[in-house]
Amino acid sequence: MERRASLDVERQVRQLLKGWAGAVGDRDAERVVAYYDGRSAIVAGSMDPQIHRGREAILDYFQRLFDRAEVDVHFADLSVREYEDLALCHGNYTIRLRGEGAGTFHVRYMFAVENDGPHGWHIIEHHASLVPDPRI
Repeated sequence: MERRASLDVERQVRQLLKGWAGAVGDRDAERVVAYYDGRSAIVAGSMDPQIHRGREAILDYFQRLFDRAEVDVHFADLSVREYEDLALCHGNYTIRLRGEGAGTFHVRYMFAVENDGPHGWHIIEHHASLVPDPRI
């Protein structure tokens, strides 16, 4: 049986990821990084082969991405499963780059987000990868 998030948690997590996507679209690396747990978050992004750990590495990843291209992220679908103060989110989104490396990329993702109480939900793990060609 699938473990679904409560409607309230799903709404909060959707709002978090909508804010994250907006910050990405605004090319505001500082605002993007504010959505992550600055001490221990991990990003394995679809636009870089490295794994980025902690605030400074994640900030560098997004600054380098924004320096070379305008980026838009559009969520195609989002599923949220809740485990007490942790939620797992997965689905697909589309990244559109304008500038160096321009193109449209279909990405599958998983975010682990944590609710630490007073500060609300923040991303602790972010993994994204390009969707494989179905012909392979």
